[in-house]
Amino acid sequence: MPCPDGVLYLPNSKTRCSVPSFTDGNCKTSTMKTTSIGFIGGGNMARSLIGGLLADGCSPHTLRVADPSPEQREILHQRFGVDTGSDNDAVAEQSDVVVLAVKPQVLREVALQLAASIQRHKPLVISIAAGVREPDLCRWLGGEVAVVRSMPNTPALVRCGASALFANTWVSPAQRQLAESILRAVGLIVWVNDERLLDSVTALSGSGPAYLPGFPQRNGSWPNPFCARWD
Repeated sequence: MPCPDGVLYLPNSKTRCSVPSFTDGNCKTSTMKTTSIGFIGGGNMARSLIGGLLADGCSPHTLRVADPSPEQREILHQRFGVDTGSDNDAVAEQSDVVVLAVKPQVLREVALQLAASIQRHKPLVISIAAGVREPDLCRWLGGEVAVVRSMPNTPALVRCGASALFANTWVSPAQRQLAESILRAVGLIVWVNDERLLDSVTALSGSGPAYLPGFPQRNGSWPNPFCARWD
């Protein structure tokens, strides 16, 4: 039987619950329309977020990307029409939200270099780098910085991701809403009050999709994920 749109059957239950839409027009609010978002790093996850934001109605003129690779910058500009450059500080100075989308091993260096700009401008900082704790990042950025940590999983590349978010004490309610709107552009989100829970969520949401290719080998057919039942 085909699965009804937007319906999920819960384990051991006939109860149904609606599946939230991944494309709910987050950028159609007046706040998001005027919010400038800067990406430090233009890799796969940054590209997925940019694509999701544009699909949700954000203007490319509100998005900026800093990346050291000329080839990467050209791809981003041609594909999305966003402003690109190699100067991290210039992007941070012009952005209400700074998304740190660099590899974890270079995040310390990037954050230390950005600290002066971040302290002058005080934007919301969103880190999507795995394994780097908020206290360390906040310290590298000069302290008392509004930081939201998140770790989108691989399905975010096709706007079907699942992300947990953690906000530190300097994040305002309005900034929490901004972070939520940005991450919702690529899938579902959930807030956690304890940063340590990000590890558990990442283990499940990050590794879980890798089990899907095993289904046809074991069962001979692909499951319908929205109509799956567990006994």
